[in-house]
Amino acid sequence: MRSMAVRRYRSLPAAFAEELRSIKPSVDRFLEYYPCAVKLKNDQVLICVNIVRDEPYIRMCGVHPEDDRDKSWIRIEDVKAIAESPGRLPPEFANQIY
Repeated sequence: MRSMAVRRYRSLPAAFAEELRSIKPSVDRFLEYYPCAVKLKNDQVLICVNIVRDEPYIRMCGVHPEDDRDKSWIRIEDVKAIAESPGRLPPEFANQIY
């Protein structure tokens, strides 16, 4: 396992931060999930992506995203654009499930 103290992730680009402000997150304790559709730099579109901050994710899951065998992950550097996921649950329902 890699050191948990080393931050290896880039900050969210300002343009993405602005887009995320328009998306109401789902919340599980202290972890906010932003259900997004993303367009990658290779023009592939993924419609069910959760954008989360790294520190709360690591604290909650106990593992870095790329080391979590139960999930897939993508680097923010590979993302060209984000929007709210068309398939997301309304936040009030998602929060009840979490």
